[in-house]
Amino acid sequence: MRFHVGPPPVTESFDPAEQGWTRLREPRPGLLLCVAVPLGLLMGAGLSFAWAFVLRRWPAQLPDGFSVTIGLGQLATAAVALFAFLAAHEALHALPALLGGQRDGLVVGFSPRHVAPYVVVNAALPREVQLLCGVLPFLVLSVMPFLIAVAVPRAGVWLAVLSVLNAVASGADLIALTLLLAQVPHGASVRNDGPTTWWRSSV
Repeated sequence: MRFHVGPPPVTESFDPAEQGWTRLREPRPGLLLCVAVPLGLLMGAGLSFAWAFVLRRWPAQLPDGFSVTIGLGQLATAAVALFAFLAAHEALHALPALLGGQRDGLVVGFSPRHVAPYVVVNAALPREVQLLCGVLPFLVLSVMPFLIAVAVPRAGVWLAVLSVLNAVASGADLIALTLLLAQVPHGASVRNDGPTTWWRSSV
C-alpha cells in the first residue's frame, strides 16, 4: 500500500490489449464529480428525512431551539473531525482489498485538482471484492448508525450527522457500483489503472 498526492497513478507494465482487459465505460473524473455531488446531496436529503423519523422516537434528545458560537477551538475540532471522517471512509474502501491480499497494488491518494481523496487498486481483484470495496463505507458509516441509534438513543443526533455526511460523500461510490454491476459479469476480475477501470473474464 502506498500514499499518493496527485491523480491516480498508472502502472507502466500494464498492457490491457495484450492481457485481455476490457475498459469499463465510465465518465471522466471531472464529469463524475459533477454528477456525484448532486447525487450525494440527494442521498443525504433522503437520509435526513429517514433520521427525522427515527429521532422523533426520542424527542427528549432534541433541543427546542439552538444557538451556535464558532471560535478557533471549534473550527480546529471540526477540521480534525472532518479529516478523521475522510480517513475512515477511505480506509473502509481499502479494507476488502487488504483482506483480499492486494496490499502492494493498493493506492490511497488525494487529487488536488478535483479536491477529492480516492482509493484505487492497480492489481486484479474479484468483482465481488471490488463491489465490497465500493459499498462498505456506506454500509458502515451511513446504514449501521441507524442500528446503533436504536441501542444508544442518546447518541442519535451525532450518528445522524455522521450518517448523512457520509451519504453526501458517497455519490461517486454509488455511480461506480452501478457501472460495475451493469457492465462486469459475475466472476470477472476488476482492476484500476490511473483514473480508468478495467475488467477481464475469468473464463
